[in-house]
Amino acid sequence: IGMIAGLMLKRLGAAKVFISDINQNRLEKAREYGLIPVNSKTGDLEKIAKELTGGEGVDVLFECSGSEFASLQMTKVLRVSGTICMVAVHKAQHKVDLRDINFKEQTLTGTRVYTKEEFRQAVEYLPEAEDLLKKVITHVVPLKDAPSVFGMIADENQGTLKVLVDCQNI
Repeated sequence: IGMIAGLMLKRLGAAKVFISDINQNRLEKAREYGLIPVNSKTGDLEKIAKELTGGEGVDVLFECSGSEFASLQMTKVLRVSGTICMVAVHKAQHKVDLRDINFKEQTLTGTRVYTKEEFRQAVEYLPEAEDLLKKVITHVVPLKDAPSVFGMIADENQGTLKVLVDCQNI
C-alpha cells in the first residue's frame, strides 16, 4: 500500500517521495521507481527527510505500516503545519507524540475505507495509471496456488511487492 501511495504521489507531482521500509528488495524497487528509499533499521528517516527538505520536514506523511516505530517517528518527520494521513490499521495501541501535533500545529487524519465516489474515481483513473500499477505486480499465481501467497510475501528472497491471484486461471 505504501509503495502504491508513493508511486501515485510521484505521478501526481510530488517533488520528493520518501519510502521507509525494512525490506531491502522493496527499497531497491522504490529507488528504481524514482522514490527516496530509507531503511528504517539502518537509516534515520527524520534526519534524511530534513536534510533533503532544507530542515523543514515533509509536507504530508502517509503512515501505511501500522508499526509502533512509525507512530513514534511520524510527527518528527513532518514539518510544522504538515498533515499525517493514517492509512494503516494498527492492530495495537501505539504511542504518538501529541506534543508535536500541538506545538507544530500538525493535522492527523484517519482513513478506513473508500466511498463510492472515491472508488469510481479510482476505476476511472485506472487506464491512466495502468503502467504504474503494473510495476508493483511482481507475481501472478493461479487461484489454486493462492494459499502459498503468504509464504511468498514472507520470504524476502522472493522480491514480492504485490501478488495477483488470477481467478480465471484455476
